[in-house]
Amino acid sequence: MNPPALYDALNCAALAVDEAGSGRPAKAMTAWLEALTAAGRAFDPGPEARALAGIIACAAPSNAGELWRADPWRALDTASLAALIAEDGDTDLADATLMDASGLAAHLPCRDALAAILTAIWDESRNAVAA
Repeated sequence: MNPPALYDALNCAALAVDEAGSGRPAKAMTAWLEALTAAGRAFDPGPEARALAGIIACAAPSNAGELWRADPWRALDTASLAALIAEDGDTDLADATLMDASGLAAHLPCRDALAAILTAIWDESRNAVAA
């Protein structure tokens, strides 16, 4: 896992949803393309990479109407912060942030994919402590 790239991917996905929901489609598309680019650097090929691809697809500006009602910005933004916290090895703060993100993701169409990413972040926080 590349925590800074994961942060960028999730944060830009959150921004894409926010911009699309606020009626700024050009900014939404720019943020979504940045999320897509960062996602390619976040994980090696495998289940986490596929889960992240699902989240990025879910955050596409064309899905803004459905997503906006589920408040995805907070879930994706909180998950992005958890990625950076995990890299530092602060397990208590990572756990609290991950619990917040998990609760916020409960109503998202991409909740299963986000759950897989949150699990990878949790694992990363434990690996950072062990290192």
